[in-house]
Amino acid sequence: IEEIEEHYNQLKAYSDEMGIGLYLGAEYHVNSHMMEAFSGNRCHSLADSRYILTEYSFYSEFSYAAQMTQEAIRFGYVPVIAHIERYGFVMNNPDCVLELQNMGALIQANADAILGLEGRKIKKLCKYLMKQGFIDIVASDSHGIKERACHMKKCYDYVTKKYGADVAQKLFVTNPVQIIPE
Repeated sequence: IEEIEEHYNQLKAYSDEMGIGLYLGAEYHVNSHMMEAFSGNRCHSLADSRYILTEYSFYSEFSYAAQMTQEAIRFGYVPVIAHIERYGFVMNNPDCVLELQNMGALIQANADAILGLEGRKIKKLCKYLMKQGFIDIVASDSHGIKERACHMKKCYDYVTKKYGADVAQKLFVTNPVQIIPE
């Protein structure tokens, strides 16, 4: 956590000079010690808010994701479930996403998945999730300019064309901005 904070502070100085809002946050690979990690300040929520970015294993069962979502909510957090299109339980039963939303979780999908860059099967799943209104936020999952490059603008344009400007605005701007505390 110290290394992450050190790098953040270095970048924050530059982003402030450039007029770019930069906020600290981390994706948390969910396990049974999740609430201890957050309450013990061993990991960061998104923008030091009550929103936490959670990631599950491909092999996680829906019951586990539901249990951990309920636990996070019970502790006062809002889970943002990262890359929903990657989980086996969603591939087998996409409608289970509604149950996670109804609990209070936000659902995030990757831009590359929506664009079909992760394969046709994943694109088809994302299309279904989009049509059902099961996606709350689109993010890049970018890891640099070469490996997993950022395709957010391309995805924004695609979503605007396919689902409308209002949907694109909600998924790329309105919902993500709500995470940032005032």
